[in-house]
Amino acid sequence: MLHFLQIPWVQKVESPNSLHIPPLFFTGSPYANIYRILSKAPRLDSLVTTTVRKQYKRSDELYELWGYMQLVQMLRRQGYEVVREQTTMTDEKRVWTFQKDEVTLRLAHDEEIPRHPSQMTRSIPYYTLFNNRPDGRLDVWVDGQLCGVLVIDFKYRNPDYIWSDHILETTGEVPSTMQQLEAYASNIRTDFHYLNLPSNPLVEMRPVSEVWVIYPRKYDKKERDIQKNAYGIRLLDMSPALDYSYLVTLL
Repeated sequence: MLHFLQIPWVQKVESPNSLHIPPLFFTGSPYANIYRILSKAPRLDSLVTTTVRKQYKRSDELYELWGYMQLVQMLRRQGYEVVREQTTMTDEKRVWTFQKDEVTLRLAHDEEIPRHPSQMTRSIPYYTLFNNRPDGRLDVWVDGQLCGVLVIDFKYRNPDYIWSDHILETTGEVPSTMQQLEAYASNIRTDFHYLNLPSNPLVEMRPVSEVWVIYPRKYDKKERDIQKNAYGIRLLDMSPALDYSYLVTLL
């Protein structure tokens, strides 16, 4: 890095207008290490600020992006081919489309769901009023017919703070995270007649077949429990340093 800073064209880069270094820069150890290296280099003021502002991501955001890409790789390992012309990867939109025989999968990340039926399309064939931007969705199509939706949410936290069956036995207020997940499972609607699709009462009644909540294993020392609960929600662990191949069988 120090050698890079000495390259002539780097030395000619103009200083930024703002010299403010965001406080979050010092909270993540990787970024703090970079800062310590740069602090010993010439022209620190002209290099650090704008670079950090563009590149910094919180740990939960990094975990979400990493998890999404692992799902992509899992589908590819199962023999699904990427449909390039229907796959988009930008800062604003990440959508992968896969094909294997008569099955088409559409894996979307951080894509907004319409709030009104009139805004539905074949790409997003459902709508909901609240909680309309889950981290991920996997739409399953067979021979041009929507067969179900898997909603995926990444939670970088202890699973005890994601879902608690104890709350169900009390009259206390249900935590917002549990309300969010239950809304994903039950509040997403579709209208096959509006979409000119053949009727399928089971899917039309409840298009979301399951909700997956993915969290890092480091927060959970208990025996793995992957059963779907009464609300159609599964808590599933996935961590870079541990084996999570069991997710492939669930997909």
